[in-house]
Amino acid sequence: MRAFVTYSILRIMVFLGCLSALYLLGLREAKHLPWLAVGAAVLSVLVSAVVLRPFRRELEEQLTARSRARAERAADRAPAPGSDEAAEDDYR
Repeated sequence: MRAFVTYSILRIMVFLGCLSALYLLGLREAKHLPWLAVGAAVLSVLVSAVVLRPFRRELEEQLTARSRARAERAADRAPAPGSDEAAEDDYR
């Protein structure tokens, strides 16, 4: 969970940094606000893809481990073959 929070906060910070940079470069008028938002979003995706790669990899590893643990727990809870629960599952 910690990696998710860290990565999310960093993504928001990158977006706000890009937004600020484009604002300082001159996209200040009301008619430029949609371009400011879209430009900051596109720019932050590009910057995040390069700069936040290690954080994204850590998040991916944690999610994979969590998924494997969940699958192992589900396999441990599966009814034994020939039990009443297995017969009920087969009936449906």
